[in-house]
Amino acid sequence: MGLDEYHNLKILRKKECSASAKFMSKSLNNIYNMSNSW
Repeated sequence: MGLDEYHNLKILRKKECSASAKFMSKSLNNIYNMSNSW
């Protein structure tokens, strides 16, 4: 595997991680809001 390929892979990983992190915080926010409205 070339260095460029490795670099692209790292960037892709980062994007995936931040996307799932955003999704996680969004659903956590929803749960928090739901428990607050009770």
